[in-house]
Amino acid sequence: MAAHHQLTFTVARSAAASQQARHHVMASIRTWGIRLDAEALDEIELAAGELITNAVCHTASGPVIVSVCQEGPVLVIEVHDAVKVLPRPEPLSESAESGRGLYLVSALADRHGADLTATGKRCWAEFDLPQRAGDRRVDQDSGRVRRPLSGHANEVVDRVAARARTPATGSVSHTRTRARRRTVASAAGKPIASRRID
Repeated sequence: MAAHHQLTFTVARSAAASQQARHHVMASIRTWGIRLDAEALDEIELAAGELITNAVCHTASGPVIVSVCQEGPVLVIEVHDAVKVLPRPEPLSESAESGRGLYLVSALADRHGADLTATGKRCWAEFDLPQRAGDRRVDQDSGRVRRPLSGHANEVVDRVAARARTPATGSVSHTRTRARRRTVASAAGKPIASRRID
């Protein structure tokens, strides 16, 4: 799979913009012709939504930039913001209404992490794509019944919570090893072609 696709845009800091950004990411991925089944698309959408929402909620100033890139067999989602503090997952609690995002990304992505950049940080998730047409069913939006993301999120969180091991210090490593790759969006403040999602 030698295809290369890229999408970069800026997101306003609002809940509505976060949701629109997630939908924009998924609409673009669907146009790229990547052969993914409904479950894989739901998982990518959920992980992208968590990365975007976290950046929007925790960034008081500066841009939030979303980049999605497909290079060969890997789909990379990156969210850049101006906060120079790496995210740290909190211990999971059944009663907590937030704080599950990093666990969800960890459970859904093949690789993920966060890196400091010259202008803030980059949180990213990578998904390995099928190598052959028969590896996964194609989602052609043919009237399939979509499982609500919130219900799916709760199922994933329950699975992650069941196997999460929290060290005595109370912190959980959420970064998996990945090969060094170029940044999809500019981390050095260079201008990038983007469109704003309000």
